[in-house]
Amino acid sequence: KSLNDLKQFLNINLEIPKKNFFIVKSKEAENRLDCYSLSYEYKKLLEGLKNISGDFNLILGKDLNIIKTISKEQFKKLATNEFKYIEVKNANIQPNLIDGYTEDVLMALPSRARQKVETNDVIIPRPIGSNKGIGIIPERHNNQLVSTGFIVIRPEDYDEAILLWSILRSEIIQKQFFYLQSGSLQPEITPRDFKKVLIPIPKDPNTI
Repeated sequence: KSLNDLKQFLNINLEIPKKNFFIVKSKEAENRLDCYSLSYEYKKLLEGLKNISGDFNLILGKDLNIIKTISKEQFKKLATNEFKYIEVKNANIQPNLIDGYTEDVLMALPSRARQKVETNDVIIPRPIGSNKGIGIIPERHNNQLVSTGFIVIRPEDYDEAILLWSILRSEIIQKQFFYLQSGSLQPEITPRDFKKVLIPIPKDPNTI
Protein backbone atom coordinates (compact mmCIF):
# COMPACT_ATOMS: atom_id res chain seq x y z
CA LYS A 1 0.00 0.00 0.00
CA SER A 2 2.83 2.40 0.87
CA LEU A 3 4.50 1.74 -2.49
CA ASN A 4 1.23 2.28 -4.34
CA ASP A 5 0.65 5.54 -2.46
CA LEU A 6 4.18 6.69 -3.34
CA LYS A 7 3.70 5.76 -7.01
CA GLN A 8 0.42 7.69 -7.10
CA PHE A 9 2.07 10.71 -5.45
CA LEU A 10 4.88 10.70 -8.03
CA ASN A 11 2.45 10.42 -10.93
CA ILE A 12 0.38 13.34 -9.66
CA ASN A 13 3.14 15.66 -8.47
CA LEU A 14 6.09 14.97 -10.78
CA GLU A 15 5.94 15.45 -14.51
CA ILE A 16 9.12 13.58 -15.42
CA PRO A 17 9.45 11.70 -18.73
CA LYS A 18 9.30 7.93 -18.26
CA LYS A 19 12.80 7.45 -19.69
CA ASN A 20 14.23 9.11 -16.58
CA PHE A 21 12.99 6.28 -14.37
CA PHE A 22 14.91 3.06 -13.83
CA ILE A 23 14.58 0.21 -11.36
CA VAL A 24 17.23 -0.34 -8.68
CA LYS A 25 17.33 -3.56 -6.66
CA SER A 26 18.13 -3.14 -2.97
CA LYS A 27 21.33 -5.19 -3.16
CA GLU A 28 22.62 -2.91 -5.95
CA ALA A 29 22.51 0.07 -3.60
CA GLU A 30 24.63 -1.48 -0.84
CA ASN A 31 27.76 0.56 -1.63
CA ARG A 32 26.44 3.60 -3.49
CA LEU A 33 23.10 5.22 -4.23
CA ASP A 34 23.33 7.83 -6.98
CA CYS A 35 21.98 8.53 -10.45
CA TYR A 36 25.31 7.82 -12.17
CA SER A 37 26.62 4.47 -10.92
CA LEU A 38 23.14 2.89 -10.84
CA SER A 39 21.87 4.43 -14.08
CA TYR A 40 20.34 2.46 -16.94
CA GLU A 41 22.94 3.90 -19.36
CA TYR A 42 25.85 2.67 -17.23
CA LYS A 43 24.33 -0.82 -17.00
CA LYS A 44 23.88 -0.93 -20.79
CA LEU A 45 27.49 0.18 -21.26
CA LEU A 46 28.77 -2.66 -19.05
CA GLU A 47 26.51 -5.20 -20.75
CA GLY A 48 27.85 -4.12 -24.13
CA LEU A 49 31.44 -4.49 -22.95
CA LYS A 50 30.77 -7.93 -21.47
CA ASN A 51 29.46 -9.07 -24.87
CA ILE A 52 32.75 -8.23 -26.56
CA SER A 53 34.43 -11.36 -27.89
CA GLY A 54 37.07 -12.36 -30.37
CA ASP A 55 39.75 -9.68 -30.42
CA PHE A 56 39.46 -8.43 -26.81
CA ASN A 57 40.01 -9.63 -23.27
CA LEU A 58 38.24 -7.83 -20.42
CA ILE A 59 40.04 -6.91 -17.21
CA LEU A 60 39.09 -4.75 -14.24
CA GLY A 61 41.00 -1.75 -12.98
CA LYS A 62 41.89 -3.78 -9.89
CA ASP A 63 43.81 -6.22 -12.14
CA LEU A 64 46.32 -3.49 -13.01
CA ASN A 65 49.38 -2.78 -10.88
CA ILE A 66 48.10 0.23 -8.90
CA ILE A 67 50.84 1.94 -6.91
CA LYS A 68 50.22 2.79 -3.24
CA THR A 69 51.23 6.00 -1.48
CA ILE A 70 54.49 6.03 0.47
CA SER A 71 54.25 4.84 4.06
CA LYS A 72 54.98 6.92 7.17
CA GLU A 73 58.26 5.05 7.55
CA GLN A 74 59.27 5.86 3.97
CA PHE A 75 58.32 9.49 4.50
CA LYS A 76 60.62 9.75 7.52
CA LYS A 77 63.52 8.26 5.55
CA LEU A 78 62.96 10.56 2.56
CA ALA A 79 61.84 13.72 4.40
CA THR A 80 65.03 15.70 3.67
CA ASN A 81 65.52 14.36 0.12
CA GLU A 82 64.83 16.72 -2.76
CA PHE A 83 62.18 15.75 -5.33
CA LYS A 84 60.47 17.04 -8.43
CA TYR A 85 56.75 17.08 -7.63
CA ILE A 86 54.02 16.83 -10.30
CA GLU A 87 50.49 18.09 -9.60
CA VAL A 88 47.28 17.39 -11.54
CA LYS A 89 47.54 20.81 -13.21
CA ASN A 90 50.87 19.67 -14.74
CA ALA A 91 49.23 16.77 -16.61
CA ASN A 92 49.09 17.05 -20.40
CA ILE A 93 47.04 15.23 -23.05
CA GLN A 94 50.29 14.25 -24.77
CA PRO A 95 52.15 11.24 -23.32
CA ASN A 96 55.57 11.90 -21.78
CA LEU A 97 54.85 15.63 -21.59
CA ILE A 98 54.72 17.24 -18.14
CA ASP A 99 53.80 20.93 -17.97
CA GLY A 100 56.09 21.98 -15.14
CA TYR A 101 56.75 20.76 -11.60
CA THR A 102 57.71 21.96 -8.13
CA GLU A 103 61.13 21.08 -6.71
CA ASP A 104 61.83 20.98 -2.97
CA VAL A 105 62.63 18.63 -0.09
CA LEU A 106 59.81 16.20 0.68
CA MET A 107 58.96 17.69 4.08
CA ALA A 108 58.40 21.11 2.44
CA LEU A 109 56.17 19.80 -0.35
CA PRO A 110 52.34 19.65 -0.04
CA SER A 111 50.85 16.73 1.89
CA ARG A 112 49.51 15.41 -1.46
CA ALA A 113 53.10 14.63 -2.56
CA ARG A 114 52.95 11.01 -1.47
CA GLN A 115 53.27 8.85 -4.59
CA LYS A 116 56.72 7.86 -5.87
CA VAL A 117 56.76 7.14 -9.60
CA GLU A 118 59.09 5.40 -12.03
CA THR A 119 59.76 5.75 -15.76
CA ASN A 120 56.76 4.59 -17.88
CA ASP A 121 54.26 4.76 -15.00
CA VAL A 122 50.82 5.79 -16.27
CA ILE A 123 49.28 8.64 -14.26
CA ILE A 124 45.49 9.20 -14.35
CA PRO A 125 44.15 12.50 -12.96
CA ARG A 126 41.26 11.70 -10.62
CA PRO A 127 39.14 14.88 -11.18
CA ILE A 128 36.52 14.26 -13.88
CA GLY A 129 37.34 17.55 -15.60
CA SER A 130 41.01 16.61 -15.94
CA ASN A 131 41.11 12.86 -16.56
CA LYS A 132 41.71 13.20 -20.30
CA GLY A 133 45.17 14.40 -19.24
CA ILE A 134 46.45 10.86 -18.69
CA GLY A 135 50.24 10.83 -18.94
CA ILE A 136 53.28 8.61 -18.95
CA ILE A 137 56.21 9.38 -16.64
CA PRO A 138 59.32 10.22 -18.73
CA GLU A 139 62.80 9.09 -17.68
CA ARG A 140 63.72 12.55 -16.36
CA HIS A 141 61.03 12.14 -13.66
CA ASN A 142 62.09 8.64 -12.60
CA ASN A 143 61.90 8.18 -8.80
CA GLN A 144 60.14 11.52 -8.36
CA LEU A 145 56.78 12.35 -6.76
CA VAL A 146 53.24 12.94 -8.00
CA SER A 147 50.10 14.09 -6.22
CA THR A 148 47.61 11.72 -4.63
CA GLY A 149 45.25 13.42 -7.11
CA PHE A 150 46.55 10.81 -9.59
CA ILE A 151 45.91 7.09 -9.83
CA VAL A 152 49.29 5.56 -10.70
CA ILE A 153 49.56 2.38 -12.78
CA ARG A 154 52.89 0.57 -13.21
CA PRO A 155 53.10 -1.30 -16.55
CA GLU A 156 55.71 -3.89 -17.48
CA ASP A 157 57.34 -1.70 -20.15
CA TYR A 158 56.87 1.32 -22.43
CA ASP A 159 54.82 -0.63 -24.98
CA GLU A 160 52.29 -1.60 -22.31
CA ALA A 161 52.29 2.00 -21.03
CA ILE A 162 51.36 3.30 -24.51
CA LEU A 163 48.66 0.62 -24.84
CA LEU A 164 47.11 1.57 -21.48
CA TRP A 165 47.43 5.31 -22.24
CA SER A 166 45.47 4.81 -25.49
CA ILE A 167 42.74 2.67 -23.93
CA LEU A 168 42.25 4.77 -20.78
CA ARG A 169 41.73 7.90 -22.87
CA SER A 170 39.11 6.19 -25.04
CA GLU A 171 35.44 7.20 -24.87
CA ILE A 172 34.39 3.80 -23.46
CA ILE A 173 36.67 4.29 -20.41
CA GLN A 174 36.04 8.02 -20.00
CA LYS A 175 32.28 7.30 -19.87
CA GLN A 176 32.87 4.80 -17.07
CA PHE A 177 34.88 7.43 -15.18
CA PHE A 178 31.88 9.76 -15.52
CA TYR A 179 29.39 7.19 -14.26
CA LEU A 180 31.64 6.20 -11.35
CA GLN A 181 32.44 9.77 -10.27
CA SER A 182 31.80 10.81 -6.69
CA GLY A 183 32.04 14.02 -4.71
CA SER A 184 30.16 17.32 -5.04
CA LEU A 185 32.77 20.10 -4.94
CA GLN A 186 35.23 18.33 -7.24
CA PRO A 187 33.77 15.13 -8.73
CA GLU A 188 36.48 12.52 -9.26
CA ILE A 189 37.18 8.85 -9.87
CA THR A 190 38.51 7.42 -6.61
CA PRO A 191 41.10 4.58 -6.51
CA ARG A 192 38.40 2.34 -5.01
CA ASP A 193 35.97 3.02 -7.86
CA PHE A 194 38.73 2.81 -10.49
CA LYS A 195 39.09 -0.85 -9.51
CA LYS A 196 35.54 -1.41 -10.89
CA VAL A 197 36.34 0.03 -14.34
CA LEU A 198 35.96 -2.59 -17.10
CA ILE A 199 38.90 -2.35 -19.53
CA PRO A 200 38.97 -4.03 -22.97
CA ILE A 201 42.51 -5.16 -23.83
CA PRO A 202 43.17 -6.20 -27.46
CA LYS A 203 44.61 -9.70 -27.77
CA ASP A 204 46.82 -8.32 -30.52
CA PRO A 205 48.24 -4.95 -29.33
CA ASN A 206 49.00 -4.03 -32.96
CA THR A 207 45.26 -3.63 -33.59
CA ILE A 208 44.95 -0.50 -31.47
